Amino acid sequence: MPNGWLTNRYNYRVVRLWGEDPEPYLAAGVNLVLLAPLANVTLEELPGLVARMSVRINSELRPRSLKLWTATYLLMGLCYSEELVSRLLEGVHNMQESTTYQAILREGLKKGLAEGREKGLAEGREEGRIAEAQRFLIRVGTRRFGNADAAILAAIEAFRDVERLEALGDRIIAPDVQDWDSLLRTS
Repeated sequence: MPNGWLTNRYNYRVVRLWGEDPEPYLAAGVNLVLLAPLANVTLEELPGLVARMSVRINSELRPRSLKLWTATYLLMGLCYSEELVSRLLEGVHNMQESTTYQAILREGLKKGLAEGREKGLAEGREEGRIAEAQRFLIRVGTRRFGNADAAILAAIEAFRDVERLEALGDRIIAPDVQDWDSLLRTS
């Protein structure tokens, strides 16, 4: 620039890759080879295309080829099913060695653990709500009807729906409910 600042100029055009011929991507620099499966390719052509990609990508040093295969796996996942992509890339390289692939697995594991923890917490809260509703029903019922026998306690413990237990709690004060049996029969 006239003021002494350095500058770069980039020329680009938007390409609708899915409508492009894959051949230029296969012949271009190795960084563009992994775009070839996203070009205008039929499912029947994919195995041959992946074999041609393999020649180019596997000629790179191992750390770089692993990154290229991992990027290929991720990009193909945008267009094809996981089963198809896994089957097509099965023999080309062991992606499990890729640091990117390992990071993706770790992130998935973290997400799965977090979801599992949340699910466990939600289930635990629900179990706590059920236990508290059962305890409250037995406590109030004991005050109104006297001690519950084992059959009544087992029947109350069999209820696993908080709303149903709360409805029984509401029924305890109804004038037509005179004992444990009449309470449980109305449920």
